[in-house]
Amino acid sequence: MQKHHTRRKQLTIRWFTYGCMTIAVVFGLLACFAWVSGFRLDLGNREISQVSLVQFRSFPSGANVDINDKKQSFTTPGRQNVKSGATDLKIYKNGYNDWSKTVTVRSGEIRWIDYVRLIPQTITTDSVKSFDSIKQMMASPDKHWLLLRTTNDKPNITLADISDPKNIRFSQLTIPADMMTTPPEGQTSSFSLIEWDDGSRFVMIKHDYGAGSEIIRLDRKNPGAADNLTRDFNLNISSPHFAGSSGNVFYALTGTDLRKFDVGNKSVSAPLVTGVSAYNLYGDSKLAYVATTNAEPKQQIVGVYVDGKNTIVRTYDSIKRTFAQFTHYYDSDYLAIGRGETVSIIPSPLSAGASNSSAIYLSSPGGMDFMEFSESGRFVVAGLDMNKVSYDLETGDNYVFQTAGTSGAPYWVDEFHMVNYTNGEIELMEFDGTNRSRIVSGRGAVVLSSDGRYLLSLGDGSAGAILQRSKMIVD
Repeated sequence: MQKHHTRRKQLTIRWFTYGCMTIAVVFGLLACFAWVSGFRLDLGNREISQVSLVQFRSFPSGANVDINDKKQSFTTPGRQNVKSGATDLKIYKNGYNDWSKTVTVRSGEIRWIDYVRLIPQTITTDSVKSFDSIKQMMASPDKHWLLLRTTNDKPNITLADISDPKNIRFSQLTIPADMMTTPPEGQTSSFSLIEWDDGSRFVMIKHDYGAGSEIIRLDRKNPGAADNLTRDFNLNISSPHFAGSSGNVFYALTGTDLRKFDVGNKSVSAPLVTGVSAYNLYGDSKLAYVATTNAEPKQQIVGVYVDGKNTIVRTYDSIKRTFAQFTHYYDSDYLAIGRGETVSIIPSPLSAGASNSSAIYLSSPGGMDFMEFSESGRFVVAGLDMNKVSYDLETGDNYVFQTAGTSGAPYWVDEFHMVNYTNGEIELMEFDGTNRSRIVSGRGAVVLSSDGRYLLSLGDGSAGAILQRSKMIVD
């Protein structure tokens, strides 16, 4: 009898133990799920709240961080859990203007605040070189080279080596005379810079001579070996864009035909798409385009051409102007279409399942005279005159702001900052129009050095124009 009770007691203890273990496992899994979902136990307030992880970085680093007016124990770079919802952030450092923003974070989200650029309270600007005039400035993609066109009618271009922004060196590039068509008697030439190749070696230049025009490819390493692309291919080329870093492959329009060109083997493709009014090249071979059909009633087609495959994504009437831009961000393709007052952002436009239901819509009140993705592909920006709207593909946030002195498409100095010109002053601001800081008096294009420590811009000097250098760091 004693053995029977002992066995029953053992079974009871065993089942109780198994039950407790099962409950513990279930509660453990629920706790893990809750943790991953952003729930935290606030012992101080005796409540459960949802939180997000915010990662902070700044240039320069070593800045203090306040979250909802509470100073944190770390300096940038750093991280902190915050309650989901609207969160006030402030980042500051001695010698720099304070940075602040209110962000809305979602529970369980990892939000990167890694774009903070602190602007010195006192900015030192010096003159690098004086010119009679500067008509155009264009930096190479690697931010190591700068082209300065100082006249409209001369084939001479100043090349600046800005790889060491404290010791900028200058040289002259001249388009060979035999690479240019002589204008008719009584008419003049004019030159304009189009774009660098991704390898930062070759540059496209448009030469207008009287009523004609031609495209010239100039090699900064060997300017004497320039190529007259219009003459070499015997085609009227317009809207050329380099593909890749070799400087040999480019796309361009011939009339309304979109073609691919290869300078290396002097080959040109048959028309890839016909009736094209505008196109955008992303990477080496992905092209978004707007084309108009010949048949009545005329229609506008928005499509994407990739590696021999042409995909028509949307069809519209031909009444309104239509914009199309392609980008790739975080392993996903996006096609943005601007039309009227609406920007449609279509994820995975090349997939069979791409539909209106998956599109993201952004409103641009009053319409738009531009629409484009930022250089990183993260932001799409559109607007009319000084009114701007932007959308962040990473966070899903959209913004409405104005650029008081700048109409049309913004000029990006890096992945997150653009330029606003107001009353003869160069001002930096972020992708959402906030944290605006006056830098220096100036005009035209600006270039942030590859190390981020200097901003190069154009200013007016006593003898004409100057290339100026503003120090963006406090030693």
